[in-house]
Amino acid sequence: MSDFISVIMPAYKSQDTIERSVMSVLSQDYKDLELIVVVDGLDDSTYEVCSQINDKRLKIFKKENGGVVGAYRYGVKQAKGKYICFCDSDDTYKEGYLTKAHDLITQNNCDFVAFSYDLVNQDGSVVESIRNYSESGLYDKKRIDTEIIPHLVFNSFIRQDMYVILALRWNKIYTKDLIDSFIDSLDDNCRQIEDNFFIINAVLNSNSFYICNEFKCYNYFVMDTSISRGYSGNQILDAYFYTIECIAKRIQTCPLIDSHQVDFLAYDNARIVFHRCARNSDYKTAKNLLKTIAGNERCRNVKLSELKMLKNYIYHIGLKLHLYYILYIIFKH
Repeated sequence: MSDFISVIMPAYKSQDTIERSVMSVLSQDYKDLELIVVVDGLDDSTYEVCSQINDKRLKIFKKENGGVVGAYRYGVKQAKGKYICFCDSDDTYKEGYLTKAHDLITQNNCDFVAFSYDLVNQDGSVVESIRNYSESGLYDKKRIDTEIIPHLVFNSFIRQDMYVILALRWNKIYTKDLIDSFIDSLDDNCRQIEDNFFIINAVLNSNSFYICNEFKCYNYFVMDTSISRGYSGNQILDAYFYTIECIAKRIQTCPLIDSHQVDFLAYDNARIVFHRCARNSDYKTAKNLLKTIAGNERCRNVKLSELKMLKNYIYHIGLKLHLYYILYIIFKH
């Protein structure tokens, strides 16, 4: 079992989707695997749904709710595999993914392999195929240092070019040795863009990795009830800023990264939070959020000349001139 693969699936209130997710893993043509489901919170029937699936490779753990980072860290601690993959409990693997992942990571003898993926509707229809901005191929330490790390945190305000390597935990296969090298340094309190923090650590701890844009490994389902499609108060912005400060602290010892990228990351995610707020809240709530964003030092560090795309220019000018109502109307629609 030297090439045993452990798939980690954090699950929170996933009773309606988790069976589909679990079966997409267990039905892979690569059979030498275990699927570790970590039920993070016990206030629905997620655990019971999983318990009804009869497969010895499925291992189910339950714990008090503590967030996705604590859940997947718990899963990693239980893992027996030489390699680690992740799958969220409302998404699915493509057929043949684990075979392709195993072949590439062993053939290239690298620390991880990154793939592209499909954004899909609930009926399975593809909305968009998303790939890494960097070209396919093997990245040794020299290429990582020159082509990836200098742009690792935030590469561009153009959406499709934003990350040189997709800041996603679940579209990759890793060696367990790589995951073990940084898993204990992750912060359970990171509740937004926690995958950014994970991938930054993975890249900085890697000696080599492979990018395969030609193979789409994963179906990321668009969920109407997803937190990314709603707004529940300014604590969402606080959660983004918390993770961003964790990232800022992590890259302090890496001279290859311009720390100004962290300002860009804060600015862009604050705009995303405001867009969610405008779509789902009243003007008073949106105005208070904009005041908080306008007062954030990292957001203030970003200059108009550094932005791209019309919506960013409009947002920036409106923020600087305190045209909060105009921004609210524009972003609401």
